[in-house]
Amino acid sequence: MDTTPALEPSPQPSIAWWAVADLVAFGAFFLFTLIFLPAALVLIARVFIPGLTAADLSAEAQILLQAALDVTWVGFLFFLVKVVHQESILETFRWNRSHQYRVVTLIAIGVALAIAVFAVSSLFPPSSPPAIEKLAESSRSLYMLVIFSVFFAPLVEEIIFRGFIFNALSELGGSWLAVPATAALFALLHAPQLWPSLAGVVLIFVVGCVLSMVRQRSNSLIPSFIVHTAYNGMLVGASALGTLLEKGK
Repeated sequence: MDTTPALEPSPQPSIAWWAVADLVAFGAFFLFTLIFLPAALVLIARVFIPGLTAADLSAEAQILLQAALDVTWVGFLFFLVKVVHQESILETFRWNRSHQYRVVTLIAIGVALAIAVFAVSSLFPPSSPPAIEKLAESSRSLYMLVIFSVFFAPLVEEIIFRGFIFNALSELGGSWLAVPATAALFALLHAPQLWPSLAGVVLIFVVGCVLSMVRQRSNSLIPSFIVHTAYNGMLVGASALGTLLEKGK
């Protein structure tokens, strides 16, 4: 009779160190580019416009700068996934079909969120117009803002927050950590655009929670992307229409 004790499986680490390392790396890269990329672009622009400062940038230039930052951040995440970890980008970010929600339901959730934000915001008007409203200083910047907010920002932000950060935080603490923490970081990123509207910051945190819960329940990035696109489309489209009507008076 064989009395050799069975080998116990090696215990798994209690913390996913890859997730910690990736979060630290992305956080450091995010802050570095946020501080130095705008400064570098302003220095380059000074060759053509002497004495230019960041405060002098037009609304169009600010929108393009934000787009450049977004592309840089997503490019770094793709580098982490494809080069460092040698994994599939689509699988890592959970860009897969999900039958948890119907598309019409996801669109309805996004539209309902936008209407709720409009209604609550009207009850708590800020002391001065939020910074994002100042980007619509001309018809050209208004059109650029609509295109950026509806067709570009939802995809980039979902990859960053619900694709990368949500996955990493889920490895560390499950959905109980991932949902509120991702929503808080999502609100923090948008706070400078919404300030001094404290209600706007709180509302974007709630929106972030809904997006994260949709992502968690569907185990896919596509549903939260659809909700995000519908939300931005309704919110920005209605705001842009109101601005155009106001300018037309």
